[in-house]
Parts: sequence; C-alpha cells; structure tokens
Amino acid sequence: MEPLISDSCHTLILGTFPGEESLRKQEYYANHKNHFWDIIFRTYDPQWDYFKPVADSVDYDRKIQVLFNNGLGLWDVIESCEREGSSDEKIKNERVNNLTDFLSSKPQIRRLIFSNKSMTIFKKGGQTNPRQCRIVILDSTSSLNPNNTFQVLSRWRNELLKSI
Repeated sequence: MEPLISDSCHTLILGTFPGEESLRKQEYYANHKNHFWDIIFRTYDPQWDYFKPVADSVDYDRKIQVLFNNGLGLWDVIESCEREGSSDEKIKNERVNNLTDFLSSKPQIRRLIFSNKSMTIFKKGGQTNPRQCRIVILDSTSSLNPNNTFQVLSRWRNELLKSI
C-alpha cells in the first residue's frame, strides 16, 4: 500500500506488511482485532469513550484525519512478500520499501516508530536513517501480541505524546 502521509507529518509509523483484511479494504490496520486505531483515538480524541472499540465505528477518512491532525503518517517496511494469512511470522521472500530515499525526500519527518518485527526487517533490508530521525521501537498493536493490551496502550500513548 502507498504511504499515508501529509506535509505536516513529523512521525512515520512503520508496520511490516498489511494483513489480509487491510489489503482487501485497502485500509491500514483494517482488522477490527488490531488495537492500532483504539490507541490512536484514546491518545488524541479526548471525547472518545475509553472502553468503546474504534474498529468499524469510525470511517477510514476520520481515522486518517486524526492521524494527519496530529502529525502522524503510516507506511510499511515491506513493499511485497509471500505470506499465508496475516501473521508476520509467516512472511517470506520480502522486498523492502526504499525508506532511505523516502526519508531523504521528507525532511519534515523527525521520528520513526517501528515494531520489533518491522525494525528487524528494516535492518535486514540494508536501509538507513539518512537524517538521523529519532527511532522508537514499540510493541505490536496486533491482538496476537501476548503483552497486556493496557501496557501496550500506555507505552504507545507515552511515546506519541512526547514532543518531537
């Protein structure tokens, strides 16, 4: 999928590769079991009911607007790969996006947020951080992540609210 970015984007969140539901809908983090949008709305929308899942209750355009209003963009480390299902553990024969050139063309980006898996692939793909953006590694927002959901939310929220 193409990068989801605006001119005001200062933080680029990098996943590995979209899951089946995201590819089908052509929407980042489309699987309603993934906690990504829940984290974003609980961090940036003070009116959001803390215990109400975002999932399909918010249209994609509004989700994107919340990202852009807060200087966030989305992309994936992998351009293409072979994978059965949506698990990152099943990824093989990946081709990595050219993040080095992309970052060189986006001087407004000052922070990169990776999951452990996307950082591993970034390094394995021989990519560099040409402008020395601040790199942060956070837990995956996938429901398959064995860590406590509220701990994941807390870590993401703390990082997202830090000034750049």
